[in-house]
Amino acid sequence: MSALHHQWRTAARIVMILLSVHGWPPAEIAGFLHYHPGTVRRWIARHELEGLTGLPDRPRTGRPRIGGPRLGQRIRALLQHPKAWTLPRIWRALGRPKMSLSTLRQRVGEQARSTLGHSRRIPLFRYPRIARDLGNGFG
Repeated sequence: MSALHHQWRTAARIVMILLSVHGWPPAEIAGFLHYHPGTVRRWIARHELEGLTGLPDRPRTGRPRIGGPRLGQRIRALLQHPKAWTLPRIWRALGRPKMSLSTLRQRVGEQARSTLGHSRRIPLFRYPRIARDLGNGFG
């Protein structure tokens, strides 16, 4: 069900509307789709005001994320080569991107987890320095 809460949000909202049109009450729709009843009522109300064009996510406020998919691909490529990687070495190998080491640590952690099989922890035997820098420690 978590897919309905992330990448398929607009489709889930359309399903809410269709079920509502077919007479389902918001509480039953919420239970069926694993949403809060207030969330279902909000999307039904927005559909009544704006139609289908009101269902996709609106632009969000705030600064855009630093380091896009291309940076992630470059980090993944670096992690494929066994080496004593540290954050400063990765930062230099990436051409000194304009980001803090804290932000780079987050991006490396995301890529290391996806490269190593979506694990929350990085195997220490393979990347001990990255694991230490990410806060896993040496046990």
